Amino acid sequence: MTFDLPSPCSPPPQVIHGCDPNAWHQGLDGTSLNLLHKAILLKDTVTACFLIRNGADINSCTRPGDGAAMTPTSPTGGSGSGGFSSPLHMSCERGLCEVVRCLVEHHAEVNAKVKDVVLVL
Repeated sequence: MTFDLPSPCSPPPQVIHGCDPNAWHQGLDGTSLNLLHKAILLKDTVTACFLIRNGADINSCTRPGDGAAMTPTSPTGGSGSGGFSSPLHMSCERGLCEVVRCLVEHHAEVNAKVKDVVLVL
């Protein structure tokens, strides 16, 4: 397997050792996130673009947990979308222009619709 990486960056050790870039985990507020969501939350542009170029699900939305208090101002809520935020929308909210560019170049859905709500940019 080869990785599309800008030099001199190196892939995260988890990916080198076979970690699934689309694996989900639960955040502190009960929201389910994948590695791409986490990289965007941390404003880690290099990791986010690496994941996008190497097969991360670019249209996956965060999933609020049972006890998650999802609001437009919560770290994983955003967009007023009830907790369902796509990587593209999360990147726009955080001003991550390079990640937005990378997502659009890799054909992320720019007119995402979640729970009958169109999340337009």
